[in-house]
Amino acid sequence: MVQINSIRKVDHVGRTTLPPLVMELLHIEKGLDHVYWSIEDGKVVLRKVTRMYYGLDPEYDDIEASLRRYEHGSLDIGEEQDTEGMSPEEIRRLATDTYLKDRAIREHRIAIRKKRVGSRHKSKGHDDPFIAAKESYRRATAVEDS
Repeated sequence: MVQINSIRKVDHVGRTTLPPLVMELLHIEKGLDHVYWSIEDGKVVLRKVTRMYYGLDPEYDDIEASLRRYEHGSLDIGEEQDTEGMSPEEIRRLATDTYLKDRAIREHRIAIRKKRVGSRHKSKGHDDPFIAAKESYRRATAVEDS
C-alpha cells in the first residue's frame, strides 16, 4: 500500500475528487479512463481499469513500477486474445508491442485534447483556463435560459 496522505471532503451528492498524485501514479487521464471501486477489509480500494493484451496486463505492470518508484522516492478493458501455440517470450513481446502502440495512440489523443483546450482558451483572449471555463459556463447557461 502506498501512503498518499491526502484527505478529500465528500460533497453533498456523495462525490469526491482524486488527488493529482493518485491520478499521476495510476496514469489516470480525465475523461479517458475508468476506475473500479471495491471494499476490501473495510477499506475503499480504487483501481484503474486496464486492458489485457494477449493474457497479460503491461499497463498494470507500468503502474506498479510507478508505485515502486514513488515508494522509493524517484517518481519522475481488454478482450482476450488467442495465445494458443505461442511461447511465453512471444506472448510477452506481442503484448508489449501492442501495449506500446496503444500507449502512443493514447498520448496522441491526450496531446490533441490539450491542444484543443489550449486553443479554446486562447481564442477567447484568455491565458487563464479558469476565466475561460467560467465564460464558457456562462454562455452555456445563457443558452439554456433562453
